[in-house]
Amino acid sequence: MYDQVEVGKKLKELRLQKEYTQIDIAEKLNVSRQAVSRWETGSSSPDGNKLMLLGELYGVSVDELLGQKKEETGQGEGKEDSPQKERFNWEYLSLIVILVVSLVAPIVGMVVSITVLAWLIKKRKFYKLIIIIGIVCVFVNLYKLYIIYGPAEEVTCIEKVD
Repeated sequence: MYDQVEVGKKLKELRLQKEYTQIDIAEKLNVSRQAVSRWETGSSSPDGNKLMLLGELYGVSVDELLGQKKEETGQGEGKEDSPQKERFNWEYLSLIVILVVSLVAPIVGMVVSITVLAWLIKKRKFYKLIIIIGIVCVFVNLYKLYIIYGPAEEVTCIEKVD
């Protein structure tokens, strides 16, 4: 069995490490903020499905959430945690590169920028910097399209002379 209060402390610690608010977690798991608060204080515990989702969200196993150590691997606790903390996020870098490259061709860039933003929403990945860069890319590409295909410089005006 597991200690509900210890699990709550672990959940809070992991949430703070990932810099999420209780509202962020509640939205991602489709529960109320109060439910997240009750889990973290130990007054209630998440069900099995929510524990699995929390494990995925925090990058740990359900066993680790429940306070059970992995002794079968033969690795120390410090060795197991350090690669995860130092892991480089290639997805994040790839999205930034894709968005910056999308500025080269305005028409394709519009499609790519909007696609990246839609993908982020669909996957529920809220990388704030990527979202900001994506929105800026959409506006820059719109401006480029206006410059290229906008109104012609030579405008003829016909006036009636009395």
